[in-house]
Amino acid sequence: MFSLIKGFWTTCTSKPNYKILIIGTENSGKTTLLNQLKAMSGQKHHAFDRITPTVGLNIGKIEQVGFTVLLWDLGGKDILRPIWRKYYPECFGIVFVIDGSNEDKLEESLTALSDVMKNKDVEGVPILILVNKKDKPNFFGKEKVQESNHEIVSSKSRSIFIIEVSALNKVNIDEAFTWLYEAIGDFYAKSLSTRAS
Repeated sequence: MFSLIKGFWTTCTSKPNYKILIIGTENSGKTTLLNQLKAMSGQKHHAFDRITPTVGLNIGKIEQVGFTVLLWDLGGKDILRPIWRKYYPECFGIVFVIDGSNEDKLEESLTALSDVMKNKDVEGVPILILVNKKDKPNFFGKEKVQESNHEIVSSKSRSIFIIEVSALNKVNIDEAFTWLYEAIGDFYAKSLSTRAS
């Protein structure tokens, strides 16, 4: 009887875990973003000048009021991108990082983003698109992304938010993740009601 009550109490009082993927092409700033989020939440993190390209996976865990966020930063090299699919079924949100200072890689980034959005395992999952490196002088901005692929950014089948950021300097990071956490909360509530019906 005690174990039944304990199990019920744990279920009722435990915070939901939202698993979020941080993906994008190589050198877009995904690991810098993860480290910045850790720093902003008071956690130990790598020095920003010592971050190396991710081969595989980096993980972060951030406690928020009422929920826990598990962040999976996945490598962005083209040979590593097929691994992303293994994480789709468990994620409640996707952060797609675009290098806003490298126009030559924009088409590659948008193709990778399009491939993500076509996967049925992430149907309806909110996507936060970060046009990163706003601190760079050759930054091209979110308008260029929207002009380059209007279909991706105007999807009506899911919540999408595009914002210009600097992961290194924390520019617009709070605003971006406030939107994502709210969108995930809505998605989580909808998925629970769908399972219950």
